Amino acid sequence: GRKEGRKAVLKMIVAQLQEEYGDNDMLNAPDDIDFPGADPSLMKEGVSFDYGAYEIGPYALGMPGVIIPYEKMKPYLTPEVKELLEME
Repeated sequence: GRKEGRKAVLKMIVAQLQEEYGDNDMLNAPDDIDFPGADPSLMKEGVSFDYGAYEIGPYALGMPGVIIPYEKMKPYLTPEVKELLEME
């Protein structure tokens, strides 16, 4: 269902954040990280999830963001988004 889908996507976001910012001690504990307050955006490479300052760490962490490739996101995209992206 939708709840499982959200969990799976959040897991991908957190894994990507840890990969990109993990050496940085400022990143919140994985269990404390939720979806960003801002809506995701569609980029050329994938779906972009951008966090605001303080959202998942102190101000010094800046405004971290990750892009999850469309291939990974495909199972969780709505038919409308898939159509928009011309994905079959």
